[in-house]
Amino acid sequence: MMDFESILVRWVHQEEATLYPAHRYVMDLERDAAVELVSQSQTILDAASEVTVLQRLSRHVDLYRVDFGLQAAEKAHTLLNGLIVGNAIVDPRRPVLPFAARSFDCVICIGPLDWKFFDLWAFVDEVRRVTQERGRFVFSALTVNSPYCSARNCRVFRYLNHKDLRDITNIPGFAIEALNMIYQPRIIYSRYFNRLPIALQEILLPPSVLSKLVSKASLFRLAGLCVVSLLKL
Repeated sequence: MMDFESILVRWVHQEEATLYPAHRYVMDLERDAAVELVSQSQTILDAASEVTVLQRLSRHVDLYRVDFGLQAAEKAHTLLNGLIVGNAIVDPRRPVLPFAARSFDCVICIGPLDWKFFDLWAFVDEVRRVTQERGRFVFSALTVNSPYCSARNCRVFRYLNHKDLRDITNIPGFAIEALNMIYQPRIIYSRYFNRLPIALQEILLPPSVLSKLVSKASLFRLAGLCVVSLLKL
């Protein structure tokens, strides 16, 4: 099993050229949903999101970032040079955000909530502390309907069931603003279809077809991934 620092370094930047079309399309949906949800925010704290999410943000926002490991922080700093106003490193097992209360009108966390070594509820307490009134907490999470939810992966990654999703979207002091459910193609599709040349995959399964598949994810049983925005009351 990989140590958490290795997972962090691999997560910081997902090379689009290495992704299969369906996987790339799902990742784009996740990124686009997150960016749209934070588009009205001005002072944003990012908690170790994959950097291409941040690269899509307006250059006119004040962007701060925390990473959960030194190597991951160094890689993120290189890739985000010029975009970040300030950054820090915190321990994901005991996350304490080094910022004053009500410092941000948005906290975004795309990806890290999936990791079991990340103390989710300690982080939520910190998010509540540093977020301004009417500020947003935007995050993504995997569900038990993800095709990657296996006994092996469950050792490292957190997959939310119905109760878990209710708990994380009903945090005291916050109200649900948006809940986007995203369909992830089944493993059997990935196993066989991904063996074809990339160009042929894009011809056989264009974005228009993928859009129809993704639209089915409004049903929780089909959604392997969700992007959520909570509004602080």
